[in-house]
Amino acid sequence: MKKRKKRGAERLSEFFRQFSVRVESGLSIPETLEIMQQDDTDREFCLACRKLGAFMTEGKTVGDAMEETGRFPEPAIQMIRAAEMSGQLVRTTARLAVHYEKEHRTEGKIRRAVLYPKILVLMMIFLMLFVFLEILPTLEPILVDVTLPLLTRILMGISHFLYAYRYFLPV
Repeated sequence: MKKRKKRGAERLSEFFRQFSVRVESGLSIPETLEIMQQDDTDREFCLACRKLGAFMTEGKTVGDAMEETGRFPEPAIQMIRAAEMSGQLVRTTARLAVHYEKEHRTEGKIRRAVLYPKILVLMMIFLMLFVFLEILPTLEPILVDVTLPLLTRILMGISHFLYAYRYFLPV
């Protein structure tokens, strides 16, 4: 079986929440999936629901159908299988919805936490380029007659190199 892209935590949460509410309200699982596949906001979501429904009409369990689609994470599939055996499908899908909501919030917090260091690194790169391309070339005429330390000569060499190839830097 080919590996396909897994569903995002937000989409998984939405799927399990809708599934849980609809099945708990008395709809059968195939009816629930049929209603869910009519959601036109996410084409991939519709296809996953359609495949789930197709596999279930072949007589597969919900867990096996989820595995066949290749769109659901393994822990969720195993929990659905256990829930089917114990008769706790609605309760388990509600818990999975809560779990994936928390996972989505955590992913968002991580993305926001990593954004600040990324901005700092980008600013540092631009600052270094400014120093090498603007400041050091303007200081060079002043330092022509002076014997410079090795580190300063290396920095001036880097400045010359970057200045000579400055048109290739954006690439």
